Amino acid sequence: MAFAAGLALQPGLAGAQTDQQDFDRFSEGCRTGDAYSCSRLGAMFEFGRGVAQDVEQAAGLYILGCTSGDPTGCTDYGFLAEFGNGVAQDYSVALQYYGQGCDGGDALGCNNLGSLYDNGRGTDVDVDRAVALFREACDGGSSRGCSNLGLMYRDGRGVGQDNAQATAFYQRGCDGGDGQGCTDLGFAYETGAGVPADVKRATDFYRSGCEAGNALGCTNLGYMYYTGTGVPQNDAEAVAHYQLGCDGGEARGCNNLGIMYYEGRGVAQNDATAADLFGGACDRGYALGCSNLGLSYSFGRGVAQDDIRAVALFQQGCDGGDMQGCHSLGYNFENGLGVKADRNRAIALYRQSCAEGYQDGCADLSRLGVQP
Repeated sequence: MAFAAGLALQPGLAGAQTDQQDFDRFSEGCRTGDAYSCSRLGAMFEFGRGVAQDVEQAAGLYILGCTSGDPTGCTDYGFLAEFGNGVAQDYSVALQYYGQGCDGGDALGCNNLGSLYDNGRGTDVDVDRAVALFREACDGGSSRGCSNLGLMYRDGRGVGQDNAQATAFYQRGCDGGDGQGCTDLGFAYETGAGVPADVKRATDFYRSGCEAGNALGCTNLGYMYYTGTGVPQNDAEAVAHYQLGCDGGEARGCNNLGIMYYEGRGVAQNDATAADLFGGACDRGYALGCSNLGLSYSFGRGVAQDDIRAVALFQQGCDGGDMQGCHSLGYNFENGLGVKADRNRAIALYRQSCAEGYQDGCADLSRLGVQP
């Protein structure tokens, strides 16, 4: 589950002149013992606003703010500890500081603490505790807390499964400016989960999610443009939004952008760029990206032809749950490409992909005269 960084810069930190004014003000405030000023000065060092970026300096200022009584400093330091940014990564330390932030009334600290309990980082998994913390965060004004509570209702984790409640909390998150909430609400409208299906509204919420910086929202909006669902079909818009998704760290965005380069849709055809994008998606754990990179190696498109490498990538995709990868691996076993021919293994892989709805697998079973 995604969650927000433990930091919301105060309005007015835009522009070099304002940055310098705020830096001077927070520096003086921290020097004279104002805990909040120390934490905000830490934020300026973390993001290089009005001063050269120095995350280690930021960490020290967050600690100073936290120990002097500002809960946002505790949350911000917890975030650095969770992701190892400027300090050693340590989930137990993150748990401690998020707890201090939450106990001090920082809603984002409660949200981030809930995420640790939900995922079992620095502590045992405790979905009941996670739900309570997300609810506390949401009630305290954290829009991400509302969105995360919606996910718990969607999945029935720590609460009874309830799509209507899920969408209500997504809406609260989205209304509060959380891109994840907008994207999740878009998916609910696309699939009709808890609300009447409405692809136009789905597209609008994906757009809101993307504009709020949610990479999955950008990727999903790209797919709507790719298929012409809820918006006029437009390959150039699909490419632009897949790029935003990929740049934001969304593996599916990278994979889908790779397909556009592979096919030359909305962008000049480029096999090498496609292979790089498939590889990036695979490296981020997206199984279909591994399978598609395997096809690039199988056909020698953008990379040197290599059946052995293709087999390894098809296996990686198949192990990750991608049925295209399982089917392609079956084809290589049937034909002895990069691996010793093994008809029985090929049939097993075709059968696996067919059982999961991959029709090419079913077709190959029929061609071989084998029952699914």
